[in-house]
Amino acid sequence: MKPEILCQVDKNDVKIRPITYEVIYQKKIRHRVVHVLIFNDKNNLLLQKRSKKKIFCPSHWSSSAQGHVRYGETYSDAAQREAFEELKIHIKPVFFLKFFYRSDMEKFIGICIARYNYKIRKSSTEISSCKFIKISEVVNFLKRKKIHPEFKIILDNFLMVRNE
Repeated sequence: MKPEILCQVDKNDVKIRPITYEVIYQKKIRHRVVHVLIFNDKNNLLLQKRSKKKIFCPSHWSSSAQGHVRYGETYSDAAQREAFEELKIHIKPVFFLKFFYRSDMEKFIGICIARYNYKIRKSSTEISSCKFIKISEVVNFLKRKKIHPEFKIILDNFLMVRNE
């Protein structure tokens, strides 16, 4: 299997060079990720529970799909690829926004939005379950569940979904 080639970026999210996934995480190098928010015609949001086999945040609830932006991809390109890899669906994502995130490493997180109303055949290696939830019920649904930290920021700051 070929190594996944990601993109090192500067503090302004400008590409610096291609770099492998392994080196990114060994050296804690700034890079890009994408989160995809998929809504159906009822404006329900598709949430996924990550597989327990995932290295980062196993069994955590998260956005509809997410992953690394590969070298040469836009955030929208990566959103389309991740939706197919994880959910086996073809979408036409629209770039919404990006923000800088710092935890144990720095990254830019892009958010893309798409509509989808058909059957989903999730990848069992990526996702343990997924379901559409009314936006007004997302907080109650996620109460006492493990939530991916990046998705928590998206919920709190960009979807304005809060438990008040």
